[in-house]
Amino acid sequence: MKKNKNSKNEAFDFCNAFVNSVGYATCYGKESIDIFKTIFIDTTDFKILGYEEPDILIPLENKILLLEEFSIDSSITIASKKGKAGSMQKSEMSKIIKNFDNSIQNLDKAEFFETHQLNTETDLQFLEENLIRITEDHIVRFDKYKTRYLSLKKENPHEKNFKNDIEFGIVITDNTALNNMILRNNELHIITPFMFESFKNILRKNRYVEHVFFIVKLESKYMIYYFYNAGTNINELDKLSISKEDEYIKLKPQVMQWYVKI
Repeated sequence: MKKNKNSKNEAFDFCNAFVNSVGYATCYGKESIDIFKTIFIDTTDFKILGYEEPDILIPLENKILLLEEFSIDSSITIASKKGKAGSMQKSEMSKIIKNFDNSIQNLDKAEFFETHQLNTETDLQFLEENLIRITEDHIVRFDKYKTRYLSLKKENPHEKNFKNDIEFGIVITDNTALNNMILRNNELHIITPFMFESFKNILRKNRYVEHVFFIVKLESKYMIYYFYNAGTNINELDKLSISKEDEYIKLKPQVMQWYVKI
């Protein structure tokens, strides 16, 4: 994999998830397996390029994938100072980091260590609401992404990476402090967007969203889930659901920060 030297963090993070994955990807259905294999295994000169709206460009032999990345978590949504919807967990984490940075300014100690417990409540309903809200907010901009890409292509007529045929997709990253999981028959299962009927309905109604990636970090490794939305194969996701008998695991994570003066 190649990372464009001017790429944004989203492209680097996407590439990093593949490099540091658990060694496989979960693909739903034969079409998803075939497409994933074609893109990520059979392509000899594979590139991930960073851009701005959309975040990630993946040029293939006869087409290019335009991927928009966004993150979700299972905390309640709050209004930011700019009036936009935001994550309470993200807000709390930002305050903890800012306070820690202030604490180590002009610090005489050689080492400084502190812990904080996150007070942000997590909930399955919050997770689904955030997933749907943020997904819809991004996919509605497809025409804008397409226009920006075509302008870039026009400005660089000799760039071989830019193809005429375009396919669109999304990359969803779970940024909840601890993994969102359910307990089912005494076994823990990672919650993915494909378990929510409301998310499947978005894919049914918006078939131009062809490539759907979901990435979640487990300790130092990444789990990658992929679905190719051909429009006619949404039934491949029917077996994925969350029932009333499933127990959503609520955890209280702690943030540990350590400073060493060198």
